[in-house]
Amino acid sequence: MRRSRRELFDERPEEAPDTLDPAPADAEDAALDAGDSPADEPGEPADAVASDEPGETEDGEDGESLEESDEVDEAEEEPEEIEAGEQIPITAVTPDEVTADLANRLAALDRSEMVASGRNLAIVNARALLTKLQTLSGSLWVAGPLNRPIGWATLTTPAEGGVLHGTVSTRNRRKGVADRLLEEVLAYAAEHTYASIISTVWTDSPAEAFVQAHGFEPGTQPAAVRRQDLYATAERRGRIEEDAASYGASYELATAEEELEQGGGSLYRVVARHLVTGVEVGFAELTVTEGAPEFAINGMLRVEPGHRGTRLGTLMSVELIGFVQSKAKKVRAVQVSSPASDPYITTILDRLGFRVAGLQLEHRLRLR
Repeated sequence: MRRSRRELFDERPEEAPDTLDPAPADAEDAALDAGDSPADEPGEPADAVASDEPGETEDGEDGESLEESDEVDEAEEEPEEIEAGEQIPITAVTPDEVTADLANRLAALDRSEMVASGRNLAIVNARALLTKLQTLSGSLWVAGPLNRPIGWATLTTPAEGGVLHGTVSTRNRRKGVADRLLEEVLAYAAEHTYASIISTVWTDSPAEAFVQAHGFEPGTQPAAVRRQDLYATAERRGRIEEDAASYGASYELATAEEELEQGGGSLYRVVARHLVTGVEVGFAELTVTEGAPEFAINGMLRVEPGHRGTRLGTLMSVELIGFVQSKAKKVRAVQVSSPASDPYITTILDRLGFRVAGLQLEHRLRLR
């Protein structure tokens, strides 16, 4: 696909560049978490890919686990609490060693940490995580016994940006688990000629304090992660559509659905054509993945400079959300990420009823 791992709604003024904003939203784009949990590309996410427990569906139509024999009773099998300073085994797990049971347990750990963080965002489910880990071109480390992990971390290859993601259970934070995981990550990176490692964390979180304490340098452009509950805002969008339609008489909107090449799911797209010239002057996109089917993510919005100020961006956004709802019946929320400092994008998203879940900031550790 043409998508980068960054996501946003971008409708900038004419003097702004056409490049799209760097804001991750997926589990894969999250930090080694000493105190927060992220969102991913199917996320994400990365707090990410990507998402949440309420936004998380179980692996099956009626909620059965990934495999009946591998079912995990999360209520009974919470991560074991260790003593501060206790030596915890860290296991490097290769893709062919990742089992359905392990994916179940790691996904459950991510879900519980998302709930503990108080954010209701998209994360991949166990089935999608199993596929992701079994096809991981980077590396995976698990803290604690594989049948009851208390933390885990992944690192993508240098070609994929050297992105670090990880989670440590709430009850085992500040006990050296994240430090041990990071030690393994850095040793691996040193052996494999990584120039740097990237970690995206929630601002003002324990995770941010952790990565900065270990030499990660913060970027300068935080991204605002926003969420909209589709059912709670349906009436509002209806009023907005009526208002925006009066401005959009000069445009024709067309919708299309495209199957994703990797990970399963669909890309939904709205294209705007100017009726006078017949030229395409804007588009809007959202993605729904099999890994997080209750969320539409990876939003993009583009309006040509000469057609801005016409509420075309708002009109396309409303049309796109309605199209997604008509095709992806499980979707109940939209999650997007955009530059926190961009007043134009903020205006559109605020008008549509999006609420800010938090700010994320990319941090980079330079290794050479």
